[in-house]
Amino acid sequence: MRRIIFSYLLLQAAVAMAASPTLETLRVTDVSSLQTCYSIRPYELKTRTGAVTTQIVDEDTIARQCTRRAVGLAREKPSDRMLLLELAEEVRKNHRPESSLRVFRVLVENDGSHASCENSEVYAALMQALRHPADYPSATDSDLKVAYSVLDACLKNPQFVTDIRADAGAGKPYVSENLCSYLKARNSTPLPESCKS
Repeated sequence: MRRIIFSYLLLQAAVAMAASPTLETLRVTDVSSLQTCYSIRPYELKTRTGAVTTQIVDEDTIARQCTRRAVGLAREKPSDRMLLLELAEEVRKNHRPESSLRVFRVLVENDGSHASCENSEVYAALMQALRHPADYPSATDSDLKVAYSVLDACLKNPQFVTDIRADAGAGKPYVSENLCSYLKARNSTPLPESCKS
């Protein structure tokens, strides 16, 4: 009897594990599936190419992959403003606030009126991204590069330009240096006094 119960419990556990989504089985098609993506627990991925290899898929890998999928969905539907805002919010809550800027970049690059540049969530994510050195989180996937592309898209919005000039002169670590560097590279005038040195 114990053997039957034990076998049944093992079967139940195997069914539950098989039903749990993984990065390999989940496709992000809407906000709900993005939430499911972020809820994936770390797991072992076993692959067989000659010999069996095991790879641990950790929380950081899951968060980065889910964010990439959110950006992919945003690029598929760049004119759906509400969807993009919802995707960015999920990324902000489940990954990092500055990672939501990757979704917001799609929003501002596809906004002909540049009104999205005045969105407080866009600006907050931009300021978070500017608080890092140029190679964070990695040299190939830098938050600062994303921030600069958002700045490029928003330079036609006069209120936005006024706001970033004020933040450039505020003396915040990394933010001021990164904004001054950006403004100098774009020959933006007038430069805040703190950027002239």
